[in-house]
Amino acid sequence: MDPWITNDMATLKTVSLAKSEFPEFLFLPRILPLPVELVQRVYTYLDRTDLAKLLSLKTMDSVKVPSSYWRSLFHHRAEFGYFYLDKTAESNQNLSWFQKFRVARTQLRTAPDSLKNRRRIWTICNGLADQIIDISGCQMQGLYPVNPVDGFNYIPEASPPRPNCWVQCEGYIHQGMQINSRVFRGSRAGYEGEIDVGSIEALLLSYSGSGSMLFLSGITVLPSGKQIGYITKRTRLVPWATKTVLSVALTTYGIVDISLSNTIHESNWMLSDTDFRERKIALKYRLLKNSTEGAKLQGRWDASKIIEMRITTSQILDDQSLNSEAETFIQNHCWTPSLPPSELDLNPYSYSGVLYLWEGAPRYCPLQYIVLPSSAPLTMITGWMTIHRLSALGFHFKDHPPMVLGEPKGTPSNFAINGEGGEEIASIHALLDKSYNDSLCGVMIETNSGRKARFCVEFLQQCLARSLLPPQKRSLRGFYGINKNFRLPVYDLCSIGAMTYPRVDNDVESEPPRELFSADSLETNSLKAENATFVRHIGSAKRQEQKRNRINIGAYDGDYHYRYRSLHVGSMGQFANTASLQDCNRVVCYKEAVPQSRIVGLQLYYKERLVRYGTPRILGRISDSAQDEKILDLRDGNGGLWNIVSLEIFTQEPSQTVRRNTFVSGLRMHLSNGQSILWGAEDAIKASKTLNLTPRCTLRWDYNERFDIISVLDED
Repeated sequence: MDPWITNDMATLKTVSLAKSEFPEFLFLPRILPLPVELVQRVYTYLDRTDLAKLLSLKTMDSVKVPSSYWRSLFHHRAEFGYFYLDKTAESNQNLSWFQKFRVARTQLRTAPDSLKNRRRIWTICNGLADQIIDISGCQMQGLYPVNPVDGFNYIPEASPPRPNCWVQCEGYIHQGMQINSRVFRGSRAGYEGEIDVGSIEALLLSYSGSGSMLFLSGITVLPSGKQIGYITKRTRLVPWATKTVLSVALTTYGIVDISLSNTIHESNWMLSDTDFRERKIALKYRLLKNSTEGAKLQGRWDASKIIEMRITTSQILDDQSLNSEAETFIQNHCWTPSLPPSELDLNPYSYSGVLYLWEGAPRYCPLQYIVLPSSAPLTMITGWMTIHRLSALGFHFKDHPPMVLGEPKGTPSNFAINGEGGEEIASIHALLDKSYNDSLCGVMIETNSGRKARFCVEFLQQCLARSLLPPQKRSLRGFYGINKNFRLPVYDLCSIGAMTYPRVDNDVESEPPRELFSADSLETNSLKAENATFVRHIGSAKRQEQKRNRINIGAYDGDYHYRYRSLHVGSMGQFANTASLQDCNRVVCYKEAVPQSRIVGLQLYYKERLVRYGTPRILGRISDSAQDEKILDLRDGNGGLWNIVSLEIFTQEPSQTVRRNTFVSGLRMHLSNGQSILWGAEDAIKASKTLNLTPRCTLRWDYNERFDIISVLDED
C-alpha cells in the first residue's frame, strides 16, 4: 500500500514535490499561535489534502515535522494507544516514517477500535493542560522580556572565559533552500534572566507539564533562596554539595532536567531511562570539584520552559584539570541518550569530521555511539549514501541485530566479510575534503585479508584520509559520531570516531597519522565490488575516446559510468557492482514487498579458500530486504558444479514512473542440468529479457530507488 497514491492528481503532485525536496521532514507554515512542538502534533493529525492546502500558504515562518517524530508514533504503548504496525512492520520497512504513519492511521481508521487514537490525543492534551495549569499558577522570578530582535541569539560567554556548562535547544535557523524564510526547530526566547549566588548546597527544580510535555521551568538555589524562572508547585530537590558530576538533559524543544551525582553512570533524573530513549533526550556532562563555591546562573525562557541555560562556576573542572583526553571530550559534547561504557577508550584523537560547535551550528547536537559485540563474527558492512554524502554505517554480526551509526537514508551498498573464517576490520580511514578538513565525505575500510571498501558517493580527486585506529593497533570496539549535517538541509553522518579497548602499561595516546591520498591510490585493485560504486555521467565523446584506447567501457575499473545514457532524471544517484560466476556454488536472492514486489539483489557464495572473490559477494543490494526461502545450490554431489547457462529477467514499472524506468520483479536462472529456479513473479510489463551466460562471465547490476539494469560483462 502506497500512502501517497490518491485520485486527486493536484494534491499528489504538491505533496510528492514536498516529499522529494525534503525527504526527512515536511516544512509547513506556522499559522497557529502555539509552541512549535504543539503545532507539530496538530499537523500530524491532518489529512494529506489538508497538508497540500497548507503548503500553498505563504508565511514568513515555517515549522518542520521531523522524521524522528513520525518514528516516535510507532513505539508500542498499549495504555496510551500509540500507533504501531504490528506484524506489517517487516513488509513496510522500506517506507519512510511519515509514510508508515500514513499507512498506520489508515489502518486504524478502518479498524473498529478507534478509541486508541482518542486515548493518545487525550494524553497529549492532558500533558499540555498540566503545562498550562503549572504556568498559570506559578510565580515568575527574575525574568525580563527579550528584545524581539535578539530572540534567537544565545547567552554570551563571560570574558575572559570561565568554566561553565552551556546548553541550548536548536531554536531558529535560516533555511537556505527557501528565500526569505525561517524555520523553527525549537522555541523562541521570550524572557531572560540571571542570578549570582555565593554558594550552592542544593537546587530546588521546578517543572511544567507532564509525560512527554514535562520540561524544566525554574530553579531555586539553596541556601540563599534566590529564584529564577517559572517557580511552579511541581518541584524536586537535587543535592549539589559533595557531588562530582553535573548533568543536563535537553531535547530539541528545551531543557528537560538537571542531575547531580557521584559518577557519570549513576544519574539522578525525574524521568526513567526508557523515557530518555523514546524522547531522544540528549545529555551533557560537567565534572565538578568537591566544594560549594559560588556560581552564576543565566537562562532564556519561552512561554513555559527553559530553552537555554549557562551555569558558570569555578567548581567545574576546566580542560587543563581533567585526567584524560576522554574526560575532556565528554565535557565538550552532548550524548544521546547515555555515555559509552567506561571500560572503553573513546580515542578522541581519532574524531574526524565536523566540529561540535562552529558559527551557525545548531546548539542541540548530540553524539551517538554503537558498541560492537565482541563474541559474534562480523558478516557484512552496509553504507547508506544520499546524493551528497554518507548518511549511515551498519555493522552486521551473526545471530545479532545490526549496529547502525547514523540515520539510514538513501541507497544502501554492502561489503560482505567472512567473519566466520577469521576476516575482520584491520584499518578504517575517515575521508575528509581536502579544502574543508571538518567535512566528512566517507570512510574506507580494509580487512586483514587485504580487501578494501570505500563508502563514498562522489568520487573525490583528492581527499585527506585519516586513520581512526591508533598506532598501537588496539582492537576496535565501536564508533561514535554526529548524524546532522550543518551545511546541507539533510541528515547525514558528518563525523566519526573510534572506540577501542583501554590502553595498558602507561600507553600514551598519540594522534593517528594524517595522510593525503590521491584518487589513484584510493582506487586500488583490491577494492571489491561488494561496495557499490557511484555511477558517473560521461558524454559520447569520452566513450569514443575510450573505444579508441581499447578500454572496455563495461569493465570494472573502480569508477562505473553509464554505458549508454542516463535512465533517470533529477538528483537521484545511480549505483552499480559486479560479481563473477566462476566457481560460484550457491546463490541467495533478496527481495522487498513494499511499495511493490521487487528483486533487489543476489548474494553469491564461492568455493572455500577463494579469497580473491570474497565470500559471499553482493550483486545489487541486500540491505532493508528479506531473504527468499528458495536457495540455488549449484553443487552436483560429485565435487563439481552445475553452470548457470541463462538468466531470464522480468521487469515492472515503479509507482512513480520516470522515463519508463523499470525494476526487476522476477528472475529465473536456467542450469546446465536442465533445471531452473524462479524468484519473484513472471508477470512483466513487456517481454522478458534473457541473458546467455558462460561459466566465467561477470554480471553487473546497476540500480537506484527506481530502476534496475542487469548486464553481462566480458570474461576478461
